[in-house]
Amino acid sequence: MYEQKHRLGASRTDAEGCLKPGGIIDFMQDCSCFQLDADPTLSAYFRQHGVGMYLASRQIDILRLPRYGEELTVRTFVYACNRLYGHRNTFIYIDGEPCIKSDCTGVFVDLSTGRPHKMPQEVLDAVPMDPQQDMQVLPHKIDLPADGWQLYPPTPVLRCQIDQNRHVNNARYLDVAVEYLPEDFKYNRIRISYKAPARYGDDFYPSCCQKGGACYVSLADSFGRLYCATVFTTL
Repeated sequence: MYEQKHRLGASRTDAEGCLKPGGIIDFMQDCSCFQLDADPTLSAYFRQHGVGMYLASRQIDILRLPRYGEELTVRTFVYACNRLYGHRNTFIYIDGEPCIKSDCTGVFVDLSTGRPHKMPQEVLDAVPMDPQQDMQVLPHKIDLPADGWQLYPPTPVLRCQIDQNRHVNNARYLDVAVEYLPEDFKYNRIRISYKAPARYGDDFYPSCCQKGGACYVSLADSFGRLYCATVFTTL
């Protein structure tokens, strides 16, 4: 387990003084990245072989949104790895109780090619594992509806959305997706499937669909190939 402590400030709060959806991922991914950096075996292997991890999917369950000024503890737990994928829970706590839960899957990637990298088993065997935390985890694959989509004009990928991997940071896809939710749509569960990295110079072609109490947002390229699919529901 690896943890960080924060006090929620204005930069990550919305008009109601609550933690923004993208801010949830900001806290979680920072904690996860620093945990990877702190693991001596993994971090050494990554540096020597030009390997990193890209997020493949994330589920976020919001029990309650933190508000401006509250003290937060973020804890991340790696609970499973195979030679291609790693799985972790990352929770945000207030006063020792979880207020937001997340389960995510990352893929090991050769940073020079962007292709999956098969890790040596002896490296994975040296990675400390935590118990999987108490959370209902839905399938990572998001089945998008076949019809009922509302299409929106394309929007360019912005320089401010790009991270050190030279593509759109995983939190910024969520920033874009929530812009296309109906204004009165209520949700406390978010599932995200990351398909292909978008880069500066690309355009998002957004579309939105409401079906069966869920709201789906797709961000694709001009040929309909997905960068990211997101579904918003209630617990």
